[in-house]
Amino acid sequence: MSGKTHSRHTDLQLWQEQVLSAARGACRPDSLVLAALAHASMLNALERIIVLTHAPTAEALRRLDLGDVELLIQRGIPRAPWNPDELLTAAAHDLRWLRGPDRDLLWVWDKRYPAGLRSLFDPPAALFAWGGRGPWSAGLPQVAMVGTRRPDDEGRRAAFSLGSAAADAGFPVVSGLALGIDSAAHRGAIAAGGGATAIAVLGSGIDTVYPRRNREFAAGILDDGGALVSEYPPGTAPARFRFPARNRIIAALSEGLVLFQAPEASGALQTVQFALQTSRPVMVHASGLGWRGCTATIAEGAQVVSTFGDLTGVLIDGGALPSGWEPPVGRTGTEVATDIEHADEARKLALFGSAVSPPSVEAWRTALQRPTTTVTAGEAR
Repeated sequence: MSGKTHSRHTDLQLWQEQVLSAARGACRPDSLVLAALAHASMLNALERIIVLTHAPTAEALRRLDLGDVELLIQRGIPRAPWNPDELLTAAAHDLRWLRGPDRDLLWVWDKRYPAGLRSLFDPPAALFAWGGRGPWSAGLPQVAMVGTRRPDDEGRRAAFSLGSAAADAGFPVVSGLALGIDSAAHRGAIAAGGGATAIAVLGSGIDTVYPRRNREFAAGILDDGGALVSEYPPGTAPARFRFPARNRIIAALSEGLVLFQAPEASGALQTVQFALQTSRPVMVHASGLGWRGCTATIAEGAQVVSTFGDLTGVLIDGGALPSGWEPPVGRTGTEVATDIEHADEARKLALFGSAVSPPSVEAWRTALQRPTTTVTAGEAR
């Protein structure tokens, strides 16, 4: 890093710290205004925090014109449609959604906001959460598991097995609800049961599951005590540019990250880079040896793991877990069935649906019916 680049990086970091410090000392914004700024697509996450710090109420937000906003964030917003009344009207719809069970909207300095997200340069100003208080509220260590949407059978079985072993030991599994590795790891976590299951981070609105075929699966995550989270308000369609932003949240929610299989051009590698930037240990599962994206990640210093014991060893060595850590009483992290067909029948119902879904899952599924926009071809992660 050149001296000029390093100086700019330092300046940006100081600015970020000043923004978060000012927000911490200010009044918590009203939920209506939090939701309103989530619709302000012309602003990035830090800029939303700045505006919310200065305008925490609807009345204060209405008093800001575009020039005021540009002065606050110290940049111009050419051709930006700034209309506080329209933002507040959209937010009123969000608040109606938030009245449903187990739903919340968390400000960056709320006690229940995941603390790990504040390690990001641009933490979400507000986070929509569905699933009660969220698995992170229990203080459990969380592990991200990511990889290609098109794994081979070995990779799919490995993700299912390690996801199940992690959840069995009390480690919620964080991923992006994508097809392939993400889904296999989350299904393994749910198959383990015990309430420490899955946290799915969406690259779309909190109620807009993508891909649609995972809607019933998302209902199973909620039904098993897991959570869906998103920085995007209800009804936001998936779009390619939202997935990299989603990936930074996956990395920062976790104590460490396991990459299973990834080609040279893979969205999962973006998540790896976010994990490295936030000093999370990065691991490559042995099922990914020979995959170019995994080879490159190992060259960057990632350790190869095969079992849950390997994973916890890396977390202990990296300081993410205390020396001598052992699973809580009653939790073992034992490697479990590697084939999803061995999952308990009741859990398969919750995960995959059937002609007769369990009543609670059916209720979640109904709440996830909102139509979505198709993302164009390619590996959207």
